Amino acid sequence: MKQNARQMVLDAEQLFGEAETLTSTGVIGSSINLKGGLGLGSGTIVLIITALDIATGDETYDIDIEVSTDNATWVKWGSISDAEIQALTAGDGRVLKPFHNQGSEMYNYVRLNATLAGTTPSITLTAFLSETMI
Repeated sequence: MKQNARQMVLDAEQLFGEAETLTSTGVIGSSINLKGGLGLGSGTIVLIITALDIATGDETYDIDIEVSTDNATWVKWGSISDAEIQALTAGDGRVLKPFHNQGSEMYNYVRLNATLAGTTPSITLTAFLSETMI
């Protein structure tokens, strides 16, 4: 393995969704309990995008990272922008977004909420939370 190469470790308890195909706005898979698996720390949100429809040129893909203390009331923590997603060559690649749960409030859950727009939006992806391995 090359030095400085980053590997992302997938734990089933930290999987938002696997091979999810979205054609409209909604939550990607399910929420992750931060008290199990990774714990109340930090890691990387990994999106592996295997298909992306940009045929008509007006499709947009924005993904909000949301956190919750009770798995019912959600607060936007951050986002993955349409520009970050569409920058991938031919809709095939990875988006890595650092995530940390260290601040004035510790959250118990995290989820991804996608907003899709345009004529024929469609995205297929696998999303998970990983500890970054060096």
